[in-house]
Amino acid sequence: MASEETRIQEIFNYIREKKYNSKEELSKLEDEIIMTGDAQYIYELMRDVIRLNLDGINISKLEDAIIKAGDVGYMYRFAGYAVDSKFKGVNIWKIEDAIIKTGNVEYIYYFAGITGANIAKLEDALIEIGNVEYIYYFAKSVKGSNIEKLENAIIATKNIEYICKFARYVKGSNIEKIEDGIIKTEDARCIYEFVISTIGLHIKGINMLKLEDAIIATGNAEYIYKFARNIAGANIAKLEDTIIATGNAQYIYYFFRVAGANITKLEEALLKTGNAKYMYFLVGYIEDSKFEGINIAKLEDAIIATGDAEYIYWFACNVDGANIAKLINDERDSKVLKKL
Repeated sequence: MASEETRIQEIFNYIREKKYNSKEELSKLEDEIIMTGDAQYIYELMRDVIRLNLDGINISKLEDAIIKAGDVGYMYRFAGYAVDSKFKGVNIWKIEDAIIKTGNVEYIYYFAGITGANIAKLEDALIEIGNVEYIYYFAKSVKGSNIEKLENAIIATKNIEYICKFARYVKGSNIEKIEDGIIKTEDARCIYEFVISTIGLHIKGINMLKLEDAIIATGNAEYIYKFARNIAGANIAKLEDTIIATGNAQYIYYFFRVAGANITKLEEALLKTGNAKYMYFLVGYIEDSKFEGINIAKLEDAIIATGDAEYIYWFACNVDGANIAKLINDERDSKVLKKL
């Protein structure tokens, strides 16, 4: 390895000192460097061609060699140096195609900064790869990029972080279209996280009522509850009715924590689910939080009606004022309450 490095350094010194006697000799030296397959050597020779105005080096051959070497960083530098030096002998589109073929999103993005690059082709390559981070960077930073096309692509990824960054930081982004794209996913998590992110990033122009209706339409109890709990200005009554309609005992129980909730309506809804576990949990929540407005006797009757021996037992053990005799007498089949 050391002998090859020594030989290559000798070649570079020989060329730089212009000791060669003919174009033919220079061409042979070029071939020797290309034969190493080393991208750095090939790039350095190209730079010498431009800096020293060497006549006898085949730039097209060097270009093919740098592509064959497969080092995307040196391909990029090769094209960039030629363009910056206003050197006309390099086919940057050929290098661009080779970089796109590697699928390296970082250098596909960087290549857009080279004068004369085919922006549309680079843009399409990033969209096809689907890398949300670089789709966003491309839209934000590359002059001449197709914002609408990139916007559609970033919406399709469902990546809320970068969709929101796109809406906030990309000049020319269409907030309404992004919002509609999120709604069309019919994904409650996406819709909720979009709302949270837009609030955090202070994005203006968001139609909160439209997004609220969209999350209600999903019927997803978890995110309907989170929307009611965490979004200022949410229509609590409307969200509450939706939670109740799902019949999901867990989130009906959670909804008691939402400021402005209709406690009586929620209590009735929870009883209708027949879920003894969350009826019992509700009693515990009431006692721990000194919550008012709940009819304990009514809950006791409802939990007895479920016939769930485990939670009837825990109710009798842990709820102050529980009617022990009623709980035992009404339990027909289980042996659990004999422990009392």
